[in-house]
Amino acid sequence: MSMTGTCGGLARRGVVVAVLSALALASWDARAEEQGPPPLRLPEHRVVYGNLLVLRYNPLGVEDRIELEYRYRLMHSDALLWNDTYVSLGLTPTVNAALTRLGATLAIKPFAIATLSAGYYYVVWYGAFGHLRSFESPDADYSDSAIDRGSGQAIATTGHELQLRLSLVAKVGPVALSNNLEAYFADMRLKGGDHYYYQPRLDLLAHDLHWILSNDTDLVYVTKFGLVAGLRNTVSHAFDAAGSGAGGESTPTDRLGPLLAYVFFDRPRSAFNKPTLLLVTGFWLKHRFRTGEDVHQGVPYLVLAFKCEGELWGSGK
Repeated sequence: MSMTGTCGGLARRGVVVAVLSALALASWDARAEEQGPPPLRLPEHRVVYGNLLVLRYNPLGVEDRIELEYRYRLMHSDALLWNDTYVSLGLTPTVNAALTRLGATLAIKPFAIATLSAGYYYVVWYGAFGHLRSFESPDADYSDSAIDRGSGQAIATTGHELQLRLSLVAKVGPVALSNNLEAYFADMRLKGGDHYYYQPRLDLLAHDLHWILSNDTDLVYVTKFGLVAGLRNTVSHAFDAAGSGAGGESTPTDRLGPLLAYVFFDRPRSAFNKPTLLLVTGFWLKHRFRTGEDVHQGVPYLVLAFKCEGELWGSGK
C-alpha cells in the first residue's frame, strides 16, 4: 500500500467522524434545554490522572499506561461544544515487560469533538522477552515462532520516540462513533547496519527513522446502566517497511472485531472515577504472520483491560 493511499484512507475516515461529530453537537446544543441541566462546570485549573492496564494475546503482552496532567480550561461555557475544553501538559510514562517509555505530552482540546496531542518519549528496551529485535531487511521473519527460535538479535538498547495523536468523537443518542489516529516517529539504536525492528506494542516491522500510522475506529452503543458494546477496526502502517517476503507484505495490518466495556460508575471530579473493564476481540484481516503463515486466522487478537481516572486538584471558576 502506498503512502498516499494509506494517508488518504485514514484521512477520509477522520473527516467522516469530524462531520458526524459536528452535526451531533449542533443537534445536542439545539436540544440542550430539553435534555435537562447543563453539564458540570469544571474549574479553570485541574490536575487529573488516568491509568490503563492492558493484558493482550496474539501477540502476547502486558502494559501499564499512566497519565498525570495539568489542565487549563480554555472556554467558560455550558454549551456542550465548549464545556470541557482545555490545554494540558503532563507526564505520560508507559511500562511493560520489554520496555519503559518516559516522556511528556502536550495536548489541546479546542472543542468537544476533537483532541490533539504531541508527546516525546525516551525509550529503554531491556532485551527481555525477545525484544527489541533488530533486522537488516523488511523481508525478515519476525513471526512469533521465529522470535521464539531466536530470529534477529534481541538487544538491550535505547531510543527516542515522537507520538502525535488526533482523536475525534461523535455521539447521537446512545450511538457513539470515535476515531483515534496516532503517528509515531522513532530513532532507535539498532545492531550494526540494521535499519528495521519489530515493534511489539504495534505488532509490526518498522523502519527506523520513518513514520508509523495506527488508526482505531469504534462504533458502539452506550446503555444507561454502564454497558458499552460495539465494533473496533484497527489499521496500522509502517512506511518503507512493506517487504516482499514469501508471507506477503509486512504492512499494513488490519483487524476487526467486537468490543465490550462496563463502566461501574461515573462521579465527575472525584479522585477515583470511571472504573472500567474492557474486552476487545479482533480477527486479523491482514497480517503477514497472523492470517495463516504462522498463526491461524481464526485465532483472535484479545485485549482485557482495566482503566480509571480522577481529579487530584481543582481551583478557579
